[in-house]
Amino acid sequence: MINRDRLMNFAVGLGGGILGAVIVSSGVPGRLLPVASAEAAIHHPRVLAAEQIVLVDRLGVKRAELLMQRGEPLLEFYGPNGKTERASLGVDLKGTARARFFSSNGIPQAALGVTGEGRAGLALLDRTQRLRATFDVAIGGEPTLRLYDEKGPRIGLDITEAGSPGLALLGATGKTRAALVLSADSNPSLSMYDAGGNPITTIP
Repeated sequence: MINRDRLMNFAVGLGGGILGAVIVSSGVPGRLLPVASAEAAIHHPRVLAAEQIVLVDRLGVKRAELLMQRGEPLLEFYGPNGKTERASLGVDLKGTARARFFSSNGIPQAALGVTGEGRAGLALLDRTQRLRATFDVAIGGEPTLRLYDEKGPRIGLDITEAGSPGLALLGATGKTRAALVLSADSNPSLSMYDAGGNPITTIP
């Protein structure tokens, strides 16, 4: 059966790695680092050591930037105006690799990441930056899909480590109100819950 706590697992467990990365902004001044020695410059003529590299188009408009932000490498891409961030790719200090995608107005609307422990997740947001859908795969390999309304998760779909699929319907308060699952031997069951999330009936 679907566990209610697992329905919020992505938002809580991976929030710091992926969803947190969605709202992080940048703005670190860059400077070139001097080459350690003349000998290093001779033996490594193709290496450039820097804290910030900016790519511009033919008009001199910034379109991409590679920089170190609070000790983390970050690659950012900008729209034609050179001001609106449209995508970024980075690795944080916890080892989470994540990609963020923004609308034409610079609003974060999607994030994809993998934690250092090997947990992968995808988050989709609407134009007001409300979380609308998440899909993650736990370290043990269990996939979980969640759909949200403006207040929180309303539908959860997952497959347990034992291979049992389940569907949960949640009320406005986030409590499970109905759950449909298949047991390990493929027997279906439907459970109903009260407003507090307590089971009231199960079929069969």
